[in-house]
Amino acid sequence: MLCGGESNTAYTTLVRTLLGLSSAAWDPNLAKDVDQLECVQRRAARFVMNDYRRTTSVISLLNQLEWSPLPVR
Repeated sequence: MLCGGESNTAYTTLVRTLLGLSSAAWDPNLAKDVDQLECVQRRAARFVMNDYRRTTSVISLLNQLEWSPLPVR
């Protein structure tokens, strides 16, 4: 079951759609560019789950939300 309700819907329809459609962003020349884009999704996962603790794994939050890494999409 997905968590986060309206925040999850807002992220997947607004933010992730824009990131996925920006072809220039998905043809990065440097690994740091890919990492910066992935940081957007990681921050959004913390926001949607309302969990900003340093001890919480962002990977576990992404798994709970069933969000795949952006380059995979």
